[in-house]
Amino acid sequence: MRKENKLLTIFAVTFTLIGIIFLTIFSGYTKYRKEQKEAEAQARAQAEELQLYKDYIKSATSVKHESLENGLLTRKTTIYKGSEIVGYAYLGGDKVEGIPKTTGAKELRIEVIINIRNEIVGARIDYSEHTLEYMEHINQYFNKLSNTKLVDYKLVDEVAGASAKSMPIVREVLDQVTKLATGQEPNPKDPYKDIF
Repeated sequence: MRKENKLLTIFAVTFTLIGIIFLTIFSGYTKYRKEQKEAEAQARAQAEELQLYKDYIKSATSVKHESLENGLLTRKTTIYKGSEIVGYAYLGGDKVEGIPKTTGAKELRIEVIINIRNEIVGARIDYSEHTLEYMEHINQYFNKLSNTKLVDYKLVDEVAGASAKSMPIVREVLDQVTKLATGQEPNPKDPYKDIF
C-alpha cells in the first residue's frame, strides 16, 4: 500500500472514530437531558400534588398513595408531616345515568380529606362529567362539611340545587370513607330535631 493511501486510510479511520465518539457523547448528553427534564417534571408534579393537600392540612410535607378496592373508593392517600401521619384523603366516585342536560352514564369522583382526629378538613371534586351548575352546589356543601366529625357528616344540611343523581354518589363516598376511617356507621340525622 502506498504512503498516500495509508494516510487516507488513517484519516478515514480517525474521522470515523471521532464521529462515533461525538455521536456517543451527543447521544448520552441528549439522554441525560431528557432524564433530567423528566425528573424536573416529576418533581414539579409532586410539589403541585403536595400543595393540593397543604391547602387542607398546612403541615403536610409528603404524601403516599395506595390503591383501594372498597366499593366506590379507589385510593387512600396518607398525608405526612415528616414521618408523622397528620391526615388521610380518600378518593372515590361512580357513574350514574339521568344527569340533567346530559346523555349516558356520567362520572363523578370526589376526594375527602380528614385529619387524624377523623374530622373533615375538606372535600373536593376530583373529576366530573356532571353539569357545572350542580357541581357549584356540591362545592357549597363541601364547604359546609369543613371541621365536621366524619361520623357526623349527615348532620350537616345538604345544599338545595345539587342534582338528585350527584348527591347519592357524594353520600355513598362519605359513608364508605366514614366506615373505613372510623370503623363506624355515620350518625343518622334526627328528622324530628329540625321539626320540633
